[in-house]
Amino acid sequence: PATWGMMIVGFGLVGATLRRRSTVAA
Repeated sequence: PATWGMMIVGFGLVGATLRRRSTVAA
C-alpha cells in the first residue's frame, strides 16, 4: 500500500507541475 501511495503522490506532483508550466507557458 505504501508503494502505491508514494506513486500516486509522485504522479500528482508531476501532473500539477506540468499543468502549471503549460499554463504559464501558454
